[in-house]
Amino acid sequence: GPEQEPDPEDPEEPEDIYEPEDPEPEDDTDIQDYAVMPSQGIEDVLARYNSDLADEVLMKAAAIPSDMFEMLVIDLLSKMGYHAYHNARYTSETSGSEYIQGVILEDKPGLPPVYVHARKLSPGRTIGKAEIRDFADAISDKGGKGIFATTAGFSEQAVIAANDERIMLIDGARLAGLMISHNFCVTVEKVFEVKAIDPDSFSEYES
Repeated sequence: GPEQEPDPEDPEEPEDIYEPEDPEPEDDTDIQDYAVMPSQGIEDVLARYNSDLADEVLMKAAAIPSDMFEMLVIDLLSKMGYHAYHNARYTSETSGSEYIQGVILEDKPGLPPVYVHARKLSPGRTIGKAEIRDFADAISDKGGKGIFATTAGFSEQAVIAANDERIMLIDGARLAGLMISHNFCVTVEKVFEVKAIDPDSFSEYES
């Protein structure tokens, strides 16, 4: 049939009219702030990477034989600046105590020796006060301090007992962190440079 005339009382809906969006506000971040932002992002990524690496390092340490773990701990302490006796790895045999796996000297001459006890357990397990007391009894008459290192953790009571007996505790998380920070059993794979503008060099061109 014939097309109907549009009803002037009922006009058609007008087509959508494009209206430009409001302009984006100008970024007022200055150059100095911008230069800081990339390094912060890199540090966040590096922290996450090192956290994953620490978990892997700890699992590797917990998988080696117990006597090899004792050697690992003594060698790590040597890498940190402590000085191990030439027979430090065999002290448990010569001392007659299963609670002393190593004897080391601190990096300052004249200080008493430090006795080492290394206990390999599955990560997630907890060492209690009784084991700290046993180690403290083994070194009580030797005139030195103690280091108790493990791949596990320590209970709150164990931490209190260690403080009372002047025994330094190294739990699994701290052990892995020390190994990474001292490049022990890990290697530097890549080095990244984070660069920023040197305003002093630019100043001679801006005058």
